Amino acid sequence: MTTPNASPVHEIELRGQKIPIRSQGEPELVEETLRLARAGIRSAESRVRREQAPHHVLLLAYLELAEEYVRATRGLATYQQEVASKAESLMNLLDRPSS
Repeated sequence: MTTPNASPVHEIELRGQKIPIRSQGEPELVEETLRLARAGIRSAESRVRREQAPHHVLLLAYLELAEEYVRATRGLATYQQEVASKAESLMNLLDRPSS
């Protein structure tokens, strides 16, 4: 839903309440981000007791996302180290005098 000269409005649902979100970002990035956020919220909602405040749901979803981010950055760092090590090995092979 959009109005002239306004950012598109998207919705995130939390405990049955629809929360409008405005974004001027790239549409595909916004949609992918919203899909991830919605999935995280649904997952957290299923594990938080109904009588707990909605911010508990959001906190749990945020912590899960933060954990995924940390795992991804660690995995990337490990991959980068492996690539650098392999590249160094290949460079060493090229630097050896041929027999």
